[in-house]
Amino acid sequence: AVGSRETNQALYPAMLREVARVLRPGGSAVLLTKDTRLMTRTLDATWAMESFVQPRDPPRIVNIGGLRAALYALERSETCWASLQGLGPSSDQSPAHAELQKLEAGLSGLA
Repeated sequence: AVGSRETNQALYPAMLREVARVLRPGGSAVLLTKDTRLMTRTLDATWAMESFVQPRDPPRIVNIGGLRAALYALERSETCWASLQGLGPSSDQSPAHAELQKLEAGLSGLA
């Protein structure tokens, strides 16, 4: 299904947050969109700039069945997901936060 401009304004940030969450540091994602203005605005948000390696390459313009679209190639930054979510290290860490840090450290070792 094709989204509307209004639904995409909520969908794009949510989608990029999920991409940042599931990619390990250094991981890559390629996104295809027709709405370059919204994608650029979303990628320019502070949390997105911290989530993906900067500076990022400009999108590649492609023709898909006569429609002009843009391909964005993103690389996940080394910033841990907990820090991106404002869950940085503290002395009163919850067990869930400690487990998240342990998992992310293990994933970083797999790269």
